[in-house]
Formats: sequence, structure tokens, C-alpha cells
Amino acid sequence: MKKEEAWRHFNATVVEDVTAEHIRRLHAYYIEHKDALAREWLETFGAFCLKIRSIQEKGEKSPIGFIVCSMLRTSLLSGTYTDRLQAYDSTWFLDASECEANYSAAWAFRFWEQMKHDLNVRRKAYFDAISESQVERLALQKAPLFHLYVHHLIRYAMPQLLTMEEFRPIATAEHFEIRAGEYMDISEQLYLEERQTKEPIQALKWLKKKEELAYVYEIIPAIDGSGADFAGLDFRYTVFRQADLTGSDMRFCIAMGTRFEACNLREADVRASCLYDADLRNCDLQGANLSAIHANQNTWDAEQCRYYGIEGINFTGANVAGASFAYAELAGAYFIDAIVDGADFTGANLDGALFSKEAAERLVLDESQRRSIRWV
Repeated sequence: MKKEEAWRHFNATVVEDVTAEHIRRLHAYYIEHKDALAREWLETFGAFCLKIRSIQEKGEKSPIGFIVCSMLRTSLLSGTYTDRLQAYDSTWFLDASECEANYSAAWAFRFWEQMKHDLNVRRKAYFDAISESQVERLALQKAPLFHLYVHHLIRYAMPQLLTMEEFRPIATAEHFEIRAGEYMDISEQLYLEERQTKEPIQALKWLKKKEELAYVYEIIPAIDGSGADFAGLDFRYTVFRQADLTGSDMRFCIAMGTRFEACNLREADVRASCLYDADLRNCDLQGANLSAIHANQNTWDAEQCRYYGIEGINFTGANVAGASFAYAELAGAYFIDAIVDGADFTGANLDGALFSKEAAERLVLDESQRRSIRWV
């Protein structure tokens, strides 16, 4: 077998399976230990905040516009597995005033190290056709899949982070973000705070333009979107604040990680939308149609080699009376303290979903669904 042929065969028959195996192991570890990991992260972040405050009190740092947690490829090569925490002013990379700290991501990258080891073992079946350096480069390409769990952890710990005594006194810019990604490269927004948001009327006009990818990671103020057509829009990790979406058309939307804060979605049509990890706590969804939504917790995407629905969709405290969840994918969903009278769960996947015990008598479910629910 020639080297090029061996490399193609190795990638097609070995790499995908080995990578998936170790991502699955990391996922299981994260799910089991995320609370302890969050405490460690918050301890590191709190110490970093004290450093920022100290520098600001000396007048050596402008209001912070960006805090970034970055994966370092040099750290992967050296086996130290430390991320770089950096605080920038509103000019981001142009900020010449250095403020840095380290965070140990060894808990995630030990699975990457095991993947690399297994790939090196498997390459030996190809004799000298595949080199160790080729596997090293390949492993570095796969590293962001493992670092994604640092992103998940920061998101999970965000509610606690924002109330930390170490964090609150920091002077932040009008536009403030917390991000994670690769050092001086692509990064993902994990938190956004805008002191000057769009006016509701302007925001609604903007949404009605239905521009592709324009609304991801955005903050939508208290719009009156009742009866509006938002079908098919991408709202990944968008925050809706006190929005009136009564009777709106939100079919086929992508709303992964979307937060609906004190929103009204009465009679809204959300059929067949993708709502992995969406947060609808305390929202009004009376009579809404959420049939066939995609919101299962721990959904594996083999093509992307990653999970969606890390935390599960959350309807805690929401009013879903009369809402339809027919044939919805709701494994691991949270319905604790939700008002569920008259809600339709025909054919819905409720495996591992959490409901309050008091709701059991008011729910019309088949026996399989009742057994699959976790009553709390």
C-alpha cells in the first residue's frame, strides 16, 4: 500500500472511530463531573478577576471589552494542557496592556492525549506508510473538538460567574464579551452584555428583514413580535428579553442555547424547530405548538463528531398549559414546577425528562412515558 493510499485508508477507517470514542468518553466524564469542574473554573476565574481589578485600580487597564479563554497548541505539544486567560479593552487584540492568567484544561485534554496514543498504536498496522508526525498534526486538527468542553463548562458556570464578588467590581466596556477558542484565532462568544441595545421597534424591523445568520449570539430587547413571521431564522445563543412573541411563526428555527427571559410565547408556532439547550424558564407558552421540536439531551452528531443538547431544554416554572409537544424530542428536558395542565405529549420522547411529582395526575401520558420520566 502506497503512503497516500495508506493515509486515506487510515483516515477513512480508523481516525473517525477513534476520535468519536474519546469524545464520547470525555462527554461522559464532563456530564458526571461538571459541578466539580465548574467550581475549579470559578476559582481560577475569580483569581483572574482580582488581578484585573488590581491593574485597573492602578489606572493601567481600561474598561474590559473582552475576556478570552484560549487553547494553546504549544501547550498541547508540551503536554501541559494550560489555556490562556486574557483580558482586553474594547480594542481587543490591539490592547497593548497585558493581563493574563492560566487555566488548566488537563481534564479535557487527557482524553485527547489518549486519542493520540491510540492513533499511534493503530498506525503501526500500516508499517512505515504513516509517520508519528502525521498523527501529531492530525491530532492537533482534532483538538478543538475536545476544547469545546471548556466552552460548555464556561457556559454552564456562567450564572454563578456573573454574580461573583470578584467579578462584579470590574470596570467593563459598553460592549462586553466572554469568549473561548484558539489563541489569536477563531473564538466563540459565550456571553454578551450590551449597555446600549437596539430599541424594540428597530430590533423588530431588523428581525423582519430575515437576514441570514444576522441574529446569532445577539440580544433582542422587549419587542412586540406578536403574530410576526420569524420562520426559519437562526437564533443560536440569542437572548430574547421580555419579548412578546404571542402567535408568532417560529417554525423551523435554529434556537440552540437560546435564552427566552420572561417572554410571552402564547399560541406561538414553534413546530420542528431545533431547540437543543434552549432556556424557557418561567415563560408563558400557553397553547403554543412545539410539536416535533428537536431538543433531546445528549444527541450525537456523527458527521460533526460532537454532542448537541449538553444540558437539556429547560421549561422550569414555565406555563405550558394546553401546549402541544406531540412527537417532540424531549429526552432530558426540565419541566420542574411547570404548569402542564392540558399539555399534549402524544408520541413525545420523554426519556429522563424531569417533572414535578405533583404534575403526575394532571398529565396524559402512556405507560412507557410515565416510566421513562424522572419524577422529582
